[in-house]
Amino acid sequence: MWSPVTRITVEYDAVNEEGTFSCGDELSGRVLLLLSKDAKIKDLWVKATGQALVHWSEGSGDDQRTYSAREKYFKLKQQVAGPEKGKKVVLAAGSHVFPFTFQIPQGNMPSSFKGAHGKVEYKLEAKLSRSWRIPSKSVSMFNFVSKPEMSMAQLMSPQCDMVRKDFFLSGNVSMNATMTRMGYMQGERLKVTVEIDNSSSHKLVPKFSVSQKQSFSAGGSRTSQKEVVLKEAGKPIASRTWQTLTQELSIPQDLPVSVLNCTILRVEYKLRVFLDVPCARSPKIKFPLVVFPAESLRGLMPPSDVPQPWWAVGNGDKNQEPSQPAAGPLALHAAPGQSPAGAAAPHAGPPSALWPCLSPPPPYSTLSRLPPQSHPAAPPPYSALDQTHPGTPPLYPTLGQLPAQATPGANTVGNSPRGRVEEASH
Repeated sequence: MWSPVTRITVEYDAVNEEGTFSCGDELSGRVLLLLSKDAKIKDLWVKATGQALVHWSEGSGDDQRTYSAREKYFKLKQQVAGPEKGKKVVLAAGSHVFPFTFQIPQGNMPSSFKGAHGKVEYKLEAKLSRSWRIPSKSVSMFNFVSKPEMSMAQLMSPQCDMVRKDFFLSGNVSMNATMTRMGYMQGERLKVTVEIDNSSSHKLVPKFSVSQKQSFSAGGSRTSQKEVVLKEAGKPIASRTWQTLTQELSIPQDLPVSVLNCTILRVEYKLRVFLDVPCARSPKIKFPLVVFPAESLRGLMPPSDVPQPWWAVGNGDKNQEPSQPAAGPLALHAAPGQSPAGAAAPHAGPPSALWPCLSPPPPYSTLSRLPPQSHPAAPPPYSALDQTHPGTPPLYPTLGQLPAQATPGANTVGNSPRGRVEEASH
């Protein structure tokens, strides 16, 4: 028999420009039903669900094994049409609209994702049931983004690492790398600063890549898939040279976000910095990278093009004037316990651009406050010379040892040991 249901559609209203939803958002929409003739229905339900699914197979033939798992997050149901007080529902031919409203529950739920062997999906499903008929269904997926479960301090913390490699009979190379922070949004520019000391006979090419790792778990087994999603190369570094360079990598706007809060599915990223060495193993540095939806942290993270991020300096406004500007050239010599004349008060400026996670060196103005004894090159005072050889007269007499009325031509022999001997002989 020909079905009177011409079309059934479920749709929802967006709550932001990106068309995404998060925990606590209101999910409102409607079911659109088009009938070609009058129809008697049993009920009409709308369901909102969130879940993660994984599925893959290993082996072949008789040795093939299949693994699958499911993780449910929420399930909400609402009846929008059905019998009332035992009366049957008959819908007339034409268009019908049935509104509905859900509220997404709170919880630590991963963002929407679709990978090689699994997915995290959030969907709306409308189901029209009629007696002795196959139900009519309609499904509409909606994009869910989770709030970051890591603290802002972790996401904003800079990452620093170094590596050194010795080559047989051809010198060595050392590399220091710094990434300004761990967390980035889709579409942002990732900035890496690298310091390379090429003390070898090789010409080295610095290279940068972002790799994605998808991991799936089910039935005590695990499988993964890796893929390089972004790569760049810098200018070659000649042998016996030292160079500092900064490389920017643009994270694609459509790059899947990190999934770190699902027990059966994970999506992780790593930034890899390495030197391409011919005929040798390349020295490399790896940093963890967390990618968030562009709308989840909008307005909360500093822009990538700030040379010195606000969280590394401790100053939220990069255009703010220093609280104590320098009043003149810095004097390096001053009496202990006093500030140099014309010098500004000591100010802890921003750390090095290459090593933002290290403390800056002390200002030169503090060197003048050290006691003279702390300088190895400072000679001992004259008053201490008479104590180097006990029993010998002092090399430089003090003012208290001179006669009170010492004048030119006066006889001072009596004050010496020799004068006292001569007087005793008389």
